[in-house]
Amino acid sequence: MRTALLPTFRKLWAHYDSPILPGNYTVSVQNNYPVESWQGRKALVLATATSLGGNTQFFGYFLLAGAVACWVVIIAFLMKSGLKARPEVDDTLDLHWD
Repeated sequence: MRTALLPTFRKLWAHYDSPILPGNYTVSVQNNYPVESWQGRKALVLATATSLGGNTQFFGYFLLAGAVACWVVIIAFLMKSGLKARPEVDDTLDLHWD
């Protein structure tokens, strides 16, 4: 078990792909790792996760916007270098010896 980055964290214990039907369920919890020494607490959280791992799409949209911004900058630099190209190095007309 690695040390968590933030003081509040969640550790994934199980993954269930099928839909959970409405009803009463019983969960048995054992205290194999005591947390009282550092004033910690444990809880059971049932959450819906996306393919990115979170329960919102914000991170996916953030990555997509960053990729689009990178492509815009790349295209702008390619257009700038294509419009104002440097002269060829082997062109002797551009060489001046003073």
